[in-house]
Amino acid sequence: MKNLYLIGVLAMFLFAQGMAQVAINNDNSQPDPAAMLDVKSSNKGFLTPRMNEIQRNSILSPAIGLLVYQTDAPAGFYYFNGTVWMYMGTGEGQSLGSLGQGGGGHMIDADGNAYPTVKIGTQEWMAENLRVTHYRNGDLIPYVTSNATWTITSAGAYCWYNNDPITYKIPYGALYNWPTVNDSRNLCPIGWHVASDDDWTALTTYLGGLSLAGGPMKTCVLWTSLNVGATNLSGFSGFPGGFRDDAGAYYFQGDMTYWWTSTATNSLSAWSRKLIYSSAYVSRVSEDNHTGFSVRCISTIPLTIGQSYQGGIIIYIDGTGEHGLIAATSDQSSAAQWGCYGNPIGNTYTAVGQGQFNTNWIVLGCLQSGIAARICDNLVLGGYSDWFLPSKDELNLMYKYRNIIGGFSNSSYCAYWSSSEFSAEFAWIQDFATGIHQYGYKNGTCFVRAMRAF
Repeated sequence: MKNLYLIGVLAMFLFAQGMAQVAINNDNSQPDPAAMLDVKSSNKGFLTPRMNEIQRNSILSPAIGLLVYQTDAPAGFYYFNGTVWMYMGTGEGQSLGSLGQGGGGHMIDADGNAYPTVKIGTQEWMAENLRVTHYRNGDLIPYVTSNATWTITSAGAYCWYNNDPITYKIPYGALYNWPTVNDSRNLCPIGWHVASDDDWTALTTYLGGLSLAGGPMKTCVLWTSLNVGATNLSGFSGFPGGFRDDAGAYYFQGDMTYWWTSTATNSLSAWSRKLIYSSAYVSRVSEDNHTGFSVRCISTIPLTIGQSYQGGIIIYIDGTGEHGLIAATSDQSSAAQWGCYGNPIGNTYTAVGQGQFNTNWIVLGCLQSGIAARICDNLVLGGYSDWFLPSKDELNLMYKYRNIIGGFSNSSYCAYWSSSEFSAEFAWIQDFATGIHQYGYKNGTCFVRAMRAF
């Protein structure tokens, strides 16, 4: 009774004092000047209201910033942001286990918005969808609400789901067409880039493959009920933001979400990733460039020559520091022909960056089976299927870094094919014993080592 009396006296005193600061402690210290309430203890905690999800959702007119602890799954602290209850932290109140390593820090965009980040495997991802309205250089991204304008625009543009930023800006982020993603002014800040198709493949591979990765990527809240497999154990926190189609209509918020990759499929479409409430599967889908999808940035890891990366060893990095060439670490053949002896393929080139084009052209123009270009074109290695036969200059890069790459023949003569044709009868080869470039008969046999670009 004495304690209740003291509490009552304290309450009346505080009421009388109006704006007085309050300190609750056992050392008689004064409250911090910046705090209205300063609670201090070395052996006790601060206990917030505890309730289940139904009770939390029954709170009438919750104030912005209201904090509660939810006791049923997904258990944890939630605060009200003025629109929805938001879970605080990664993992939906569950252990990240071996899938995610928790928050990597924060990323700040061109508008000054701050986003939590999460480390998953060797990657660091945004843990929220992008909502920036300016490019990195400060230029404004056009905000398009009209369906007719959205359909015909070939420039970058963004929108909010249902043209309603108050409801959907947080936590779903903006929806961008692909020209925005592909703009050289950049959506992501320095040190970050829009995740490529390869980045997404690395993520889903780490999380168990396309058939399983959706579960640890989806949040446990805001999705349509059932939400198959959702655990958010990675901390990726994928919300069901829906999308805007190429005619300007909005669909399926709550049921699904798409993210653009930075990788084009062709001049009219690009790769994306899709999650849906009814499955733990992650779909890799090519979609029209006019479609509005969510975007995630990923930290740009400094890459170095000789680094093991995406199925092989890096042997070339371009001026952006984000793209280059990767060599396979083993031979694909020790005795393959270049093919089509006596028949000129034509239009093959020797420069760095031409190997993929050459390979595609050879496969199209030479129907002979088992040839070097076709071996590389059919190769699936390290989870990647976009390997090619290197051009003459790309092959020379392989020779230059042969000791780092490893696995090359140590015989006194070991010629490797390039994809660069010399004539109807000959194509360029390089002897990896001496480094000498020469041309070999297209119906002769040489070693084959594949390469891919990133």
